[in-house]
Amino acid sequence: MAEYLQEENQKLKQAVEELSLLNEIATAVSSTMPMEEINKLIVGKCLTRIRAEQGYISLIDSQEKTGNTHTLVRVFDKSTMTVPFRLGITLTGWMVKNQTPLLVNDALTDERFQGTEWNGVPVRSVLAVPLKVKNRLIGFMALFNRKAGDFTPEDQRLLSIVGMQSAQTIEAARLYQEEERARVLEEDLRAAKTIQQNLLPKVVLQITGFDVAGYMLPAKEVGGDYYDYLTLPEERWGFVVADVAGKGLPAAMLMSNLQGTIRAQAGVTSSCAQCVVVANRMLKLSVSPGQFVTLFLAALDPAKKTLSYCNAGHNPPYLFRPDGSFRELTVGGPLLGAFDGLPYDEETVQLSGGEVLVIFSDGVTEANNDTGEMFGEERLIETVRPVLSKTAPEILAQVTEAVRRFAGNTPAADDLTLLVVRAL
Repeated sequence: MAEYLQEENQKLKQAVEELSLLNEIATAVSSTMPMEEINKLIVGKCLTRIRAEQGYISLIDSQEKTGNTHTLVRVFDKSTMTVPFRLGITLTGWMVKNQTPLLVNDALTDERFQGTEWNGVPVRSVLAVPLKVKNRLIGFMALFNRKAGDFTPEDQRLLSIVGMQSAQTIEAARLYQEEERARVLEEDLRAAKTIQQNLLPKVVLQITGFDVAGYMLPAKEVGGDYYDYLTLPEERWGFVVADVAGKGLPAAMLMSNLQGTIRAQAGVTSSCAQCVVVANRMLKLSVSPGQFVTLFLAALDPAKKTLSYCNAGHNPPYLFRPDGSFRELTVGGPLLGAFDGLPYDEETVQLSGGEVLVIFSDGVTEANNDTGEMFGEERLIETVRPVLSKTAPEILAQVTEAVRRFAGNTPAADDLTLLVVRAL
């Protein structure tokens, strides 16, 4: 009878310990807490209760199909030695394959871990349990080196119960953080779209002897396209089409800075090339690594019917003659923001009645259909040729409709920008 009561008392004590630990974790943890903080708290309380030296939680990367894990937290309890995050690939591989608790009190001689590299770190014992949600493995929790003796079946039971309960909280926190990231991204995209739309011309440009039309269709993930009209000295007009590398708010902010620089320089210099040189210098000082801009800047003199331009790494615009032949406007220099101190050239061309200038971004020629085929430059040329005698808005509409029909239901991967100037 005494033995029975002692056994029942031990079971009751164990149950109280389990409930106490679960209550501590439940009270302290919220799914809105940062993932790192949640995992650190869970591991820390398990280390204290089970009296282990170190521990960590690894979560399977839900974005990868390879089953890779990411160690999000590692906790030490006054330990002088550092256990490797994953003890090589052995522990991770074993847990992913078996998805059951693991208790090893002599890791160096256990046959399941024969030949494992421990990097010279003394690992006396390992206790690991899977973290599952609806029978789906999301990761595992591991403790190392029990301070007093070996890990026991009771330790395994306790950690397994904590693992079952904690997995739900960890998964809820992960989902919450994914939703938060999506919300922040959506806010950034809205802000980027607002910036982008505010940069676009608000009026239809009226130039004696010329017909002008511009259009920009943003992709779902806002890129860095913009076009602009400039009022230049000596009764000239400027046209800008630019494509900023990247997407979202950083691209939109860089685009806004670029527009301000171009507008300021265009008002004080008559040279397209000099304007681009200054813009490149300013961008080189402010862009992040990997950021750059392609730009086409042109200055139209309606009285002389001349077009001066500088092409900074942009898709060469097409200048069509009334008979359908054309030339590409390629003179200029490299893209902006990548190199400093390089010269830029400009060219002046004489325009005749009926000639059509088509300036475009790569969102036009690189638009994809459902087979992955691109719209391409040849289709653009063949779309424009039959409508050269029409107005600039009609030519623009013909091209945008052709791209729309070609792409079908395939989402646009990049902004589509088009500017058409027709000499009357």
